[in-house]
Amino acid sequence: MSVWDSTRICNLPPVKKLLTILAISLIGWQLAAQHEKVLPPQIGTGISLGGQITLEGYTIGFEQVVEDSRCPTNVDCVWAGQAVVKVSIGSPDGTHQQKELSFKAGYQDKKQFPIIVTTEGFSIRALALKPYPEDPGVPMEYKLVVARVGGDQ
Repeated sequence: MSVWDSTRICNLPPVKKLLTILAISLIGWQLAAQHEKVLPPQIGTGISLGGQITLEGYTIGFEQVVEDSRCPTNVDCVWAGQAVVKVSIGSPDGTHQQKELSFKAGYQDKKQFPIIVTTEGFSIRALALKPYPEDPGVPMEYKLVVARVGGDQ
């Protein structure tokens, strides 16, 4: 007779039945957790306002903070706000363009971060505008955090 025979489990006293079912559930949960894919942390590069970097042959310039209406951490707000920045992009083929990128509250997934450049093998995304405001009206030294996403990193 198998240990997993349903008649043996059904004939157990209620407490042992509950513990058996709980143990089987925990083992199943633990086995399922071992198969979850854990993504490595995304490492970005900071660009100071007015500065530029070259990443994968693209020159990314942090030109301007167009808007920063993000709710400061020391304030209760009705709206979370957003930040909008302007970047310049120089491509390896010599073309240049400008883009405005918006940062809205609640980004969770790297697919939601604003795209600066996209190619077949990877994209360059803006991960954050740092620092996050703490008090209203305090001038800040902004940094735009960007990273290469996708392909074999």
